[in-house]
Amino acid sequence: MLKHIWEPKFVLEHPELIFIHLEPKNQQVSDFIVSLLAYLFKNAEIERETINRFIKHFPDNLNHKAMSTYDMIQAEGIEKGVELKEREFIKNLWSFQEFSLEKIALLSGTSLERVIEILSAHLQAEGLNEAVATQTLEAYQAKFV
Repeated sequence: MLKHIWEPKFVLEHPELIFIHLEPKNQQVSDFIVSLLAYLFKNAEIERETINRFIKHFPDNLNHKAMSTYDMIQAEGIEKGVELKEREFIKNLWSFQEFSLEKIALLSGTSLERVIEILSAHLQAEGLNEAVATQTLEAYQAKFV
């Protein structure tokens, strides 16, 4: 699996080479197989239909776990994408220096606490320490009071 992770087609076409001698006889082996599949699903872009065909060849108890793992990883990726867009949107609004933090929260559809958390992390990534980042945000907010 590790050797061919960047060749998902090979992995999907030759599961017997990867899962040889790995009959899900006990929970430990079953968990190991699901871990291998999670590794594959996280590191290779594979369409759902292809995953469905691949997983159909697994025993029933593994089939369900594998599909659940795939769904969970897909949802995790979507959440990360949404979170990244949220952070970028908030940072972009802040860069205009025209909106209060409350207005940024309203426009971004999130809480004031979340806006402060994102902007504080952004300022710290720019090289400010936590105390200076907090002071910067407080001074910025004071302009709108």
